[in-house]
Amino acid sequence: SLIHTADGSLAETHDILLRMRDLAVRAANEATLTSRDIMRINNELQSLKQELQRKSQAVTFNTKVLFSGGYSGANQQMLQIGADNGANYRLTIEIWAMTKSGLFMMSGTKQANWLGARSLMISNHAGAGALSMAWRAIDYLNSAINVVSDLRASLGIQERRLGHIIDDLKAQEINVAAAKSRIWDADMASEITEFTRLQILQQSGTAILAQANAQPQNILQLLR
Repeated sequence: SLIHTADGSLAETHDILLRMRDLAVRAANEATLTSRDIMRINNELQSLKQELQRKSQAVTFNTKVLFSGGYSGANQQMLQIGADNGANYRLTIEIWAMTKSGLFMMSGTKQANWLGARSLMISNHAGAGALSMAWRAIDYLNSAINVVSDLRASLGIQERRLGHIIDDLKAQEINVAAAKSRIWDADMASEITEFTRLQILQQSGTAILAQANAQPQNILQLLR
C-alpha cells in the first residue's frame, strides 16, 4: 500500500510535468504568440510548479511524509518480511526525496537536482529572450520527466519483488498448516472405522461371556 500511494502520487506528478512541457513547447512558438499569450502560459507554468512543491510535503502514508527524504539515502526504511531475525528476513524500501527545492535522486554519493533551482520563468516579451527561456524550460522538464519515470520504475521493481515475497510466504504458511494438520488432526474416517471395529469386538466379547455364564445354569436345570 505504501508503494501504491507513492506511485499514485508520482503518476499525477508525471501528468503535471507533461502539461508543463506542453506549455513550454507552446511558448517556444513565438511566431504565433503575443506577449499576453506568453504571460498566460507563464502564469500556468508557475502555478503548476507550485503544485509540485506542495505535493512534495503533502503525500503521506500512516502520517509519514513519503517524499521528504525519510526513505532515501542513509534513511532507507526496512520491512520485516519473515518470522525470524536476520538480514535475509528484511527488505529495504527506497523512495527518492522530492523537497520544496526540487526532486533529488539519491544513489550513494550521487545527487541530481532538477527544477527546484530553475525558475522556469519565461519572459512576457515575445522575442529571442522568451524563446531561449522556453527552450531551456523544455530541457529542464525533459530531465524532470525522466527522473520521475526512473523513480516509478524503481518503485515498480520493489513492488514486484514484494509480490514474489508475499507469494512465497503464503506458500510457506500453507505448507506449515498442512504439516501441522498431519501431525495433530485426526483422520475422522479412519478413526470412526477403528471405533466401530472395537465396538463390535466388545459387543461380541460381552455376548460370549454371557453365554459362558449361562451354561452352568443350564446344566443345573437339566440335573433337576
